[in-house]
Amino acid sequence: MLEQARERVGEDARLLAVTANLVDLPRGDLDAAGEHVRRALEIDPFLSLAWRLQGQVQELRGETDEAEESYREGLRRRPDDGELHGRLGMLLTRAGGGPEAPAHLREAIRLQPTPGPDLRVALGAWLAEHGATAEAEAEYRKVLEARPEHAGARNNLAIILYQTGRSEEAREILEALVADHPRLADPWNNLAALAVERGDWAEAERTARRSLRLAPEVAAAWNNLGIAREEQGALEEAEPDYRRALEIDPEYWQARLNLGLVLARTGRTGEAREDLEVVVGQIPAQVEAHRELGELYAGPLDDPAKARAHWNAFLRYAPGHPDAPAIRRKVAALPGGAP
Repeated sequence: MLEQARERVGEDARLLAVTANLVDLPRGDLDAAGEHVRRALEIDPFLSLAWRLQGQVQELRGETDEAEESYREGLRRRPDDGELHGRLGMLLTRAGGGPEAPAHLREAIRLQPTPGPDLRVALGAWLAEHGATAEAEAEYRKVLEARPEHAGARNNLAIILYQTGRSEEAREILEALVADHPRLADPWNNLAALAVERGDWAEAERTARRSLRLAPEVAAAWNNLGIAREEQGALEEAEPDYRRALEIDPEYWQARLNLGLVLARTGRTGEAREDLEVVVGQIPAQVEAHRELGELYAGPLDDPAKARAHWNAFLRYAPGHPDAPAIRRKVAALPGGAP
């Protein structure tokens, strides 16, 4: 009877796919799962379950390009498969959120009678990343209407609230979230960011450290820790925090700006200049970097022309800044006067 069952599986595409899904994948046997799915697709190339599973196996192996092609190939045969749309949309979102991602996520939500909450969370993340904060908030709230305990939606909603000036509401959500899930690193770091915003440096240090104990490779948490320690007067301790953030993410301009400012405050003007010039190369409108570079070039670096250039950039990008009148006076006081 066992041999008959094996023979039946070997010639039945759906049974092969089900075996991969219910037997091979739960025990982590990717080779067996991949082989069963491959044979299933040879028998029935229109079996959408098999295309989903092939993509899943490839994702687990780190073969994201191959997984994307599997989902697309499945959709070419079965364009009405909501789960394939969902898997492709989630993959595209994780890979950087290409412009196709929201269309596939929305189609997955439309086609499935009870779409999983992670689809809406992923759609919200894409919308937030691309500036559609109101739409992102609406997606997170839809998830929480049905699943008020959903950690990802709660965390992401708090970020939207913080970004749109509703910091106290964000703080309430995050404090409840860490009470329910104390081992989630992101909410702790988001609490650190809120503490930085309101100038509660001891709380910012405490929550940033809590986040880093759980996830030591999060650059933003190192940056928040550095800010908290710098503002408490521990400049020598803050510097390695900013450097650690930059080791993790060399493009993290906020950490590089903070490092440059600390170096300037501690008299290491040459190093400060290098980091701050990198910042304005990345973000030409970063006025704090322009202001500090103006101070360095007008003072210890003794290059009035560059001081004028950076202070004029400050005035160009922030003409209404409260410090703009003082910067104009400094420009006028440089050799040669105001331009």
